[in-house]
Amino acid sequence: MSRRADAFAILPGGIGTLDEMFEIVSWKQLRLHDKPILLVDIGGYWARCARFSIHIIDTGFAACADPKDAAGGSSIAA
Repeated sequence: MSRRADAFAILPGGIGTLDEMFEIVSWKQLRLHDKPILLVDIGGYWARCARFSIHIIDTGFAACADPKDAAGGSSIAA
């Protein structure tokens, strides 16, 4: 299914959503795709995750070529 997608929109969800999100983000880091990743941030749901992603980069456990990708992609306030 990911091969047929033009982009990935990640809505608020539970553990399964986090699993899928980190899989798509890691695939992008590994350059397995170059598709947009959108976090649909309803009510600030993804804010803590975004801060944690920045912490991972700041502590050197991941690299980020573009700061807007620090949280895994673009964020859309809903």
